[in-house]
Formats: sequence, structure tokens, C-alpha cells
Amino acid sequence: MQNALILLVKLLTASVLLGAVLSAFNMSAADILLRAGLTPERLWEMLVQAVNWAVPNMVLGCMIILPLWALVYVLRPPRG
Repeated sequence: MQNALILLVKLLTASVLLGAVLSAFNMSAADILLRAGLTPERLWEMLVQAVNWAVPNMVLGCMIILPLWALVYVLRPPRG
């Protein structure tokens, strides 16, 4: 858990520093998206499409994986 928090702090620090550098060059998120051929609306639409695709597939996978994991966990021999 502590490693995850340290990683999160590092990522946030790097993001703030990079944002400050890009801001010093008068660049914004919208500018970078436009250079990549995207708009904020299109990016949001792509995110919604990704979630709409991923959630049903995750639920379907969980319907198989979780019972199998539970079965293996119950039938596993005791430790030590």
C-alpha cells in the first residue's frame, strides 16, 4: 500500500512539473489535443465508448473467473 502511495505522489509531482514547463511554453491541453487531431469532445466520446465496451466484458469475465477462483481457493490444501 505504501508503494502505491509513493508511486501516486511521484506521478502527481511529475505531472505538475511537466504542466508548469508546458505552461511556460504557452501550451495547453486543448493545443496538444488539436495537434493530435482530437477535440476534448471527441476524447470524451472515445472514453465513453471504451467504458461502454469494457464494463460488459469485465462483468462477463468475472462471471467465469470469480467462481473458478473461489472453487480453487476452497479446494486448495491447508498451508503449513
